[in-house]
Amino acid sequence: MCIRDRSYIGAGAPRFFFSYNPELPNPDFAKIIVLTANEKDRDHLKLRLRERVEQGLAPEARVRASQLVFGPYSPWPVAFRVKGPNLEKDRAIAAQVQAAMRANPHTRQVNHDWGERAPTVHFVLDQARLQLIGLSSHEAAEQIQFLLTGAPVTQVREDIRTAEVIARSAGTDRLDPRKLNDMTLMNHWGKAIPLSQVGHIEIRPEEPILKRRDRLPTITVESDIDESLQPPQVSAEIQKAIQPIIASLPEGYKIETGGNIEEAGKALIDSWDIDLKNFGMEIVLNHRLAPGRPKKIEFVEREHDQVVEEPGLKEFLNDSSLSGKATEEEMKFLKSLRFNGKRPTSLYYYRELQNLRDPLHFRAENRSSMKDSSGGPK
Repeated sequence: MCIRDRSYIGAGAPRFFFSYNPELPNPDFAKIIVLTANEKDRDHLKLRLRERVEQGLAPEARVRASQLVFGPYSPWPVAFRVKGPNLEKDRAIAAQVQAAMRANPHTRQVNHDWGERAPTVHFVLDQARLQLIGLSSHEAAEQIQFLLTGAPVTQVREDIRTAEVIARSAGTDRLDPRKLNDMTLMNHWGKAIPLSQVGHIEIRPEEPILKRRDRLPTITVESDIDESLQPPQVSAEIQKAIQPIIASLPEGYKIETGGNIEEAGKALIDSWDIDLKNFGMEIVLNHRLAPGRPKKIEFVEREHDQVVEEPGLKEFLNDSSLSGKATEEEMKFLKSLRFNGKRPTSLYYYRELQNLRDPLHFRAENRSSMKDSSGGPK
């Protein structure tokens, strides 16, 4: 098996073909693109990777093995978006949709794009104690930010650039939540006050990623599918399964269909059919982009249209004093003239015939005789 691969860490690969949509920069993301020798090797490698993922190849990461598609890009073939103003309610509805998708035997790797909640450390200040030691909430917050994040204290000139110097506590103390209470603040009299005396620590779960669509928090529940089926088939099955959830949604919340169905709906042509007997083509346009009935195009075979003679040409031919002894080639030329809606007279055709016969209206062929070196013709 001949394999070539390329790895990308922190972002997706650059766009190397038109329908590929690179992933945005993300420190938690990595992508490996593998090129196999043929289609058989590709499918074999994809199957082996999926088996290893099921066996726990990297339980701390979401590993997905898929092949590049050349149609409209969609990160996952099946997707449903849950939208609403309240984050807790959004998560609860998304969990129901996720359960319905997992119950479908044709889905794989069901997930949502918000990820799991992460614990965060919050330091809650005691306002009564702050007043006793002579500090305001703003002053205490500035000192805590100086210890944890850092604050610029001066600038250093380096060649043609100016760099800020940030002062903060050492990494061993700053990055360890257990040592937060041991940090000290300074009051207006220069006395060191431990943080444990002016507040307490709270651990709260928070959403690591919040995504919005149409200014509403939106969770997208997505999955891969059984490759023996098409995404619209699986999406229709899940759509039917989540109808009770949609019917019970409170006001201000909704579930939208995404994935391949949504991308296919952006195309102008919804479907088309060809009748091979008469080469007729029926085109159904997307009703959202071009409303109306289906358009039907037929190819009809017919004889070449006969050229209608101009009235002025007929007069010219009937008057022997004008047409004279016109040759067949001259008559063919006069009949081929077109006038874009104008109607020439018989006199016009007479003048065209005379122009055609007048040698002064045509350049003679340049036939220079070639002579040899002795002066005679070569």
